Amino acid sequence: MLAGILISLLIPLMLANKLTKLAHDRWANLLQFGDVVIDATVGNGNDTLALAKMVSATGWVHGFDLQAVALEQTRSLLSSHANVTLYHASHAEMLSHVPSQLHGRIQLIAFNLGYLPHGDHAQTTQVESTIIALQASAELLAPGGWISVLGYRGHPGGESECTAVRELFDAWNWPFEVQESGAVLRPGPAWFLVQKPAERTGFGV
Repeated sequence: MLAGILISLLIPLMLANKLTKLAHDRWANLLQFGDVVIDATVGNGNDTLALAKMVSATGWVHGFDLQAVALEQTRSLLSSHANVTLYHASHAEMLSHVPSQLHGRIQLIAFNLGYLPHGDHAQTTQVESTIIALQASAELLAPGGWISVLGYRGHPGGESECTAVRELFDAWNWPFEVQESGAVLRPGPAWFLVQKPAERTGFGV
């Protein structure tokens, strides 16, 4: 019985780690030193740290999280990196916090949805604010820039959030790819990577 419980807990974590590595590998190929990027869901800071290294000291990372404990953990992790600005705010408020001169110049915006690892699992990202944040991302991105979304479908609300993300990307008609894991009865994480067209589209950005 205990072994079964441990397996059920470890498998989603292993799948998430696999997709996180895949995401980080793609970011490293897409980004250059000096780029400006956004971590829309700072969490434990691992994505923020990876992005700070990828854009180097000549680039900049803007990070958002509603939970003070997440920002504290991230500040500790980033103690040797000065190229990060952290905001105690929702990702839905990115447009009002990111300096206006950077609107339309962001190369990548990363979302890692769900709850804070080792935190309160009752505090999760919500469909409404996530969709607002993705719509804001369309305005913040540079032409040819990227949105990366890692979603988790195993917790309450996670499946509907991932579905809403995919439906939004379908409606935009931008080039995107999806990597999914898990089974029908136990859906695992899903990773979306979408690129803003280099020219204006019918979406209006």
